[in-house]
Amino acid sequence: MIISHIKSNNFHYFNIHAEVSYYHSFEEKNNTVGIYANVFDNKVLVKLIEYLNELKLSNNELIILDFNHINNLDPNAHTEFYKLKTNKILFLNIKNDCIRKLILAENIHNFNRDKGYFNNNTYLKFSYDEDIFNKENVIEIEDYFFEFEKKLLFIIENNCLKEHKNNNSLHHSSSIYLPYYFDIKEILTVNKKFYILCMYYLSKKITTNFDDKNWYITNIDDQDSKAKHFKNITLFCQNLNSSFIASTIAKFILSDVMILDHIGPINRVYNEIEKKINHGEKYITVGDVICLGTEVRISKNIIEFSGGQFIGNISLIRIMTLENQHAFTNAFSLFEINKNLISKSPDSSKFKNFKIKTALD
Repeated sequence: MIISHIKSNNFHYFNIHAEVSYYHSFEEKNNTVGIYANVFDNKVLVKLIEYLNELKLSNNELIILDFNHINNLDPNAHTEFYKLKTNKILFLNIKNDCIRKLILAENIHNFNRDKGYFNNNTYLKFSYDEDIFNKENVIEIEDYFFEFEKKLLFIIENNCLKEHKNNNSLHHSSSIYLPYYFDIKEILTVNKKFYILCMYYLSKKITTNFDDKNWYITNIDDQDSKAKHFKNITLFCQNLNSSFIASTIAKFILSDVMILDHIGPINRVYNEIEKKINHGEKYITVGDVICLGTEVRISKNIIEFSGGQFIGNISLIRIMTLENQHAFTNAFSLFEINKNLISKSPDSSKFKNFKIKTALD
């Protein structure tokens, strides 16, 4: 399965590292490297070539292959790559050694070095079709992520964001009223591939923001060392809704998962949780939607009281109820609902009427 295909009017974008990570995490029998993989295996290349050929793209459609975090590939990769039935390809962040294994040396042009696209033995942009660089509007990296965010926004608004019926909008854990709620599992129902891609990007936020030794971002070749570095981190689920998020991320980053359901007001005694939390072990709390952060703070207190080390929170959606300087630190999400999003949303958008209420309103 190919998970990273993002289509726009101008291009078809593929994240090679996402595909490699997915293969090792979910399709390989013995997953030992997960998201820390940095070799473009021929098995993944074959799947990608078959997928691209099945799309039957026209000669004018641009394929973008992003090789960020890929350090090597199979020496015989060019034999598979030549089965791709198109020449309109733009490579991003591809190392010199990798491009020479994909394309015969006599076909490589150095014109993009002269344009400043070559840095630290890596082609930031490379193509053997010079016309791609001659266009007036060169596609920038922000365009790819804009398309991803636009797709995520559409699914969240049209499938996940739902209105409470019968005025049943009381949010028990935070003592507020929320006219809308999020059914995050709808992402999985609507588009399984896109859901896994979202989990990949959330996993990347963990490996880049909670990694003191920077195993991931320094491109160290030893995949096994990267994987072992994160095995002392446990994902702490704040509720059952976040358990399916945590279980998928755990596959990518090779971590354990702990689930504690219905964290909310102090109306129960967690008298056995300290037996499950390992003293000195690092914990990242996982949530589907973070609003006021009540569950995060309770989880943090439980972890630290039991001898564990709370190092941060990860969530799919975060509602920014505070200014950045007052907001909870070490909290990362894939999608934020803030006043900028609400103000710029059209009147027909559900986000336009998104509010947090109390009895004083």
